[in-house]
Amino acid sequence: MKNNSLLHLLTVSIILLFLFGACASSGDDSSDDKTRDSNLVGTWNAQTLDGTDWTWTEAKLVFTSTTYTYTSYECTEETGTWYTEGGDLFRTVSSSNGVGCEAADAHVYNTYSVDGTVLTFEMPQGEYIWHKEESTDSSDDSDTGSWSASGEGNISAGMPFFTDIHTYDNIPYVAYQDGNDGYLYVKKLSDSTWTDVSGAAVTNVKANYISMAVYDESTIYVAYEDEDNDTLVVDLFNGTGWSTIKTITPTNSIASVAVAMGGDDLYVAYIDGTETSTGSLYVAKYDGTWTDNLGGAAIDTSTYAGYAQGYASSDKTTIDIAVDGSTPYVAYSTSTNASYSFDYEPNVATFDGSNWSVLGSSAIIPSYNARYRPSITINSGVPYVAFGYSYSSTGDYSPTVYKFESGTWTQLGGSYIENVDAKQFNIGFSGTTLFMSYTYDSSGYRYPKVQTWDGSTWSEVGTSSTDFTYGAYQTSFAIDSAGALYLATSQNSSLNIFKYE
Repeated sequence: MKNNSLLHLLTVSIILLFLFGACASSGDDSSDDKTRDSNLVGTWNAQTLDGTDWTWTEAKLVFTSTTYTYTSYECTEETGTWYTEGGDLFRTVSSSNGVGCEAADAHVYNTYSVDGTVLTFEMPQGEYIWHKEESTDSSDDSDTGSWSASGEGNISAGMPFFTDIHTYDNIPYVAYQDGNDGYLYVKKLSDSTWTDVSGAAVTNVKANYISMAVYDESTIYVAYEDEDNDTLVVDLFNGTGWSTIKTITPTNSIASVAVAMGGDDLYVAYIDGTETSTGSLYVAKYDGTWTDNLGGAAIDTSTYAGYAQGYASSDKTTIDIAVDGSTPYVAYSTSTNASYSFDYEPNVATFDGSNWSVLGSSAIIPSYNARYRPSITINSGVPYVAFGYSYSSTGDYSPTVYKFESGTWTQLGGSYIENVDAKQFNIGFSGTTLFMSYTYDSSGYRYPKVQTWDGSTWSEVGTSSTDFTYGAYQTSFAIDSAGALYLATSQNSSLNIFKYE
């Protein structure tokens, strides 16, 4: 080997075992600040000293156990030590000029046998710092990340309403009504700056109940109520500009809107009713042509609009839709007492190609004691629904999540997530990991919060009380394909987007 490059790997990813006493005998690890690590299990990436600079290498060590077999060859002697300092793992390697080694090119070959499998790697002489990438130690699963601003702050001119954030190709897009003029805007993050996808507002009318679907960077749909004309409008961005592709005139008025993509097809759910009464829930489908009323009739005629307009400062749309393949699922509320804003039953309906039916043949919770504005997502064919429910006499509507499996609705964790006054529910998956966001009241101020479910318990992502300032009246949540979390929320009377990392 006549190569003085920093690192030559015969195997890039090396499964090593716990390396107590890994080296041949000599090597100084007696310094007080260079102590052996009692928790090496995990993945480590290496830097090596290049002159006065530390340079990243391709080396990766994965410690999985506490026993190993070690052999050194090529050089007659090899010495070195493992030690930790400031939370990083260090490895020193040195070699005598023995048989098979050249003074100017003293590479050291190390062979480790793991359960009978021989793994070999090569390192030139030098000092290496191994930085722990992640820990597999289950005794410490605490969340150490935080939420920080994504792009510049104060994106909107005024207070944002009806915010809806999505991602495509790991780029976040956000739609919202700007309280300064009431218009609808759609922006994306580009070079750390939030810019209008078309260079201007989508509308020049007041837009309510905004919902967005991003198919790709040149195909974006937004649906909303045109308050000036009291119609449901669907606009399409084609990569350069916006055009209206559908207008629906309701019998009463548009009281809520939600959209979702199913493959190449767009599904639009909406309520034809009024803000202070029940109405009829419909779903339209666009696959190049429009089906205005999927199934030929309303899904439900007692769907509760839930004062979405009157409570716009703290809530958003009152229905949600998700599509699994070509099967749409709609989460909504029914009520027999429209004069009371929290008196409703949460439901989910699905379409079999001909007819709509309620999952479970009844409400998720058959009791008029829940809060409207549910959020729905589908994972591996299983629907999950988030909403608020009153579990005590305090009047707080605590966040909760149910899933529908084997014909039954089951509450995750067997109870609510926490006893707070929650609103603005959003739910979604990153792979098999479930996340839920909502706002909650603390001493009269609202904060956003994101929780994650590990299969048995809920835990907070970040720390809402320190990562955000109060004033979260309109929030929306999205996850990109790399697993990054984005939260759109109002802060300082303007729209701000936060990313968790």
